[in-house]
Amino acid sequence: MSTPVVYGYDLAQEIGTWTPAASQIDGYDSDDSISYYEFWDASSSGAWIWANGAYQSAQTVVQASSLDGVWFGGATDFNSENLWYRAFDSAGNASSWDYFVIGQTTEDIVWPYLTVYDSTESQGTWTPAAWNVYAYDTGGIGGYQLWDSSSSGAWIWANGGYQSAQTVIDTVNLDNVWFGGATDGASETFYVRAYDSSGNWTDWTPFVVEQINPVFNTLEPAGQASDTGSALDVFHV
Repeated sequence: MSTPVVYGYDLAQEIGTWTPAASQIDGYDSDDSISYYEFWDASSSGAWIWANGAYQSAQTVVQASSLDGVWFGGATDFNSENLWYRAFDSAGNASSWDYFVIGQTTEDIVWPYLTVYDSTESQGTWTPAAWNVYAYDTGGIGGYQLWDSSSSGAWIWANGGYQSAQTVIDTVNLDNVWFGGATDGASETFYVRAYDSSGNWTDWTPFVVEQINPVFNTLEPAGQASDTGSALDVFHV
């Protein structure tokens, strides 16, 4: 049985403002659901976490059943803070503690964040891009560019068709974008970057899709024939 994986993003925010937790962190479990989260404010004093309808004390474990209604920030002077968090699944398995940094500034500095995950799938099957790529920006993500580094083949399905290797592929979102389809047990490195509504770009970031012998998975691009393959194993890069 798998354990949850969590990931978060550092943040620069205006003095005195608050940021919703759902925009900074997320949790995932490949074969279970997230049951609740724990948070820890590493500051020596103050209240950088709002959860369960109240300000929460520093250096105290704070539990919340979901990220709804959890906020971070609120400092009134120039400061930065490490906020720690972890997730539990319904079986009681816990992720490792991870942290992100909130820095206070006189203006809201916004840029997109991008996180990717390697994956393993069975030969001939396809993995939805949302399982491998996550991007966030407070002003919204404007679109993505994708790159298949293979010398040939069509490992990316996007914009309603197979896409050529070694070609920059533009897409406004990850809906109906899929990776995979190889039938020879190969592995492939893909690159992705995202930009926000102001035209700010993330760096190109690689992730790997590895093909293995088939075992049970029926996901495929919309409009494509169903194939049988392995359940997805996801690893935090």
